[in-house]
Amino acid sequence: MRWYAMLEKGHIESMTADELAAAYDRGIVNDDTPVLQPDAKQWVRLGYFAELDEPRES
Repeated sequence: MRWYAMLEKGHIESMTADELAAAYDRGIVNDDTPVLQPDAKQWVRLGYFAELDEPRES
């Protein structure tokens, strides 16, 4: 499945999840990069997904 990442100057790049992770590691995308996950209709910050993985406080 392909994700879409909105890069500099509005350029949109199609990537797999692995490619998106590699782009993050290389600094091409960051937590504030707008992404559109497969079958989604709304762009969200990439960091939103990291926040979902964080443990919740009781």
